[in-house]
Amino acid sequence: MATKGRWPSNFVVQHLPGCKRTGRVAGTFAYSAPETMANDPTDRPYHTNVIGHGHSLRKRIAPDEEEVVEEYECEPGCPVAEIGIEQQRYFNVLESADWVYCPKPSTSERNAGTAGLTPPDDAVKPNGRWPQEWADNAEAHEGEEGYNWHASVKPLSLMEHFIKLTTPPGGKVLDPFVGSGTTVIAAALNGFESYGIDRDPEYVELAKARLEHFVRGPAKAVIECGDSAQVLPKLPPLYFDSMITDPPAGIALAGLDWDKDKGGRGEWVTWLAGILKEAKRTLKPGAYAVVWSFPRTSHWTAEAVERAGFDIETVIAVANGRGFPKGKNVANDMKSPDKEKWSGWNTTLRAGCELWFLAKRPISEPTVAANILKWGVGALNIDAARTRVIAPEVDDGTVSLEDEF
Repeated sequence: MATKGRWPSNFVVQHLPGCKRTGRVAGTFAYSAPETMANDPTDRPYHTNVIGHGHSLRKRIAPDEEEVVEEYECEPGCPVAEIGIEQQRYFNVLESADWVYCPKPSTSERNAGTAGLTPPDDAVKPNGRWPQEWADNAEAHEGEEGYNWHASVKPLSLMEHFIKLTTPPGGKVLDPFVGSGTTVIAAALNGFESYGIDRDPEYVELAKARLEHFVRGPAKAVIECGDSAQVLPKLPPLYFDSMITDPPAGIALAGLDWDKDKGGRGEWVTWLAGILKEAKRTLKPGAYAVVWSFPRTSHWTAEAVERAGFDIETVIAVANGRGFPKGKNVANDMKSPDKEKWSGWNTTLRAGCELWFLAKRPISEPTVAANILKWGVGALNIDAARTRVIAPEVDDGTVSLEDEF
């Protein structure tokens, strides 16, 4: 029997009390992807959507089946309205949460700068081959062997948001798990210094190629090849102003060795806590750390962050709406005549959001103000990281399409 509707997600939002349901709207909604931000003041190619709550310039790229969604007249600031009708299809609309919406990087942003790089034999290849986009556009990629094969590429706009939020202007950013280099790229594009570390020489080559592509000119960025457990002790203490990092999750994603659990939860937490403790030594008192976690093992990451000596201040839920189900249809493993009644039962939800821990090295001074005066860190730069909300126009003109909150 055919099923209808969207796979339930681990991220849910709801309308505000003042929103009014007006009916339903049916139509053919398309998958959407970021357009080049032509009006971006830095005129950067491949730049993804500006961080916000679902609104940006977008284009349709592929048709989809007809769907029906609820239609509302929303009051300003409604999170469902901010997602936008084309994104509502990815979320359950049940309860409210504090959140940030940021789509995953586009194909063009992800692969930019990789021309001439040959992925290793064990590179992540979706469905055992290169993505169809690459195959379907062979002429456009003529002469290019490159493809960003890292399994966890983060959006530039998200890294920019975190860096601006936690780092004083011109400050120094640390990333002990730099991967394909998005943190150092975002730092360089915004005038920050950065230091990234990765143990895989092929990832380091990939990160350097992407940095050179996005930052056309000198960049105050270092990408070091080595195990962070050995590299971090060589770095000076009390040096960095922030840490933004995307560590492994301990789930053996795509069978990758660097993402294995080290023998179990206890061993994995001890391993990550050791690296983060050494990273904390290089941070100034009061410096913030933004640490990614996979929802299923986020409690492992939280334990490691706290064991390293950081204070966790909050968790930032980043909704991307593009996660795919990684579970198993239990009926497929049954040989019983009753298997049909279990069709549609699965082992997991779809990952509609990621969790980032906002943590802090404890201050050394009696007050935050005194700490900032001594070290230059200790508080969040809210004004630098404000997001824009596109709210519905109202008759009295009190709500602007570019109101900030």
